[in-house]
Amino acid sequence: MLSIPQFNLSTDGHAGRTVLHVSGELDISTAPEFKRRLAELIDGSAGVITIDMADLEFIDSNGIHALVTSFKLAQEHGGTIELRSLQPSTYKVLEIVGLTEVIPIV
Repeated sequence: MLSIPQFNLSTDGHAGRTVLHVSGELDISTAPEFKRRLAELIDGSAGVITIDMADLEFIDSNGIHALVTSFKLAQEHGGTIELRSLQPSTYKVLEIVGLTEVIPIV
């Protein structure tokens, strides 16, 4: 039987930083929720938002688009987004599309 990873978002923060933990698959069905949550975080803070991708199992073009538009929105609001704990497969996808040169990875 095929097991579909459950998508989940959770946040925590300290010292002027907000961390958004992403788990499961970031795809056509979950990207809108991801983008909405990031927009809420960006509206509430002009600081750094760190997206923890340690438990992200898959990202497609919809997830990449949500990431790019959210990064631009954060910059427009005087903040930024950074990524951390990328799985090798996620890093490779982001590298292929050139995002590892644009969005900071910590």
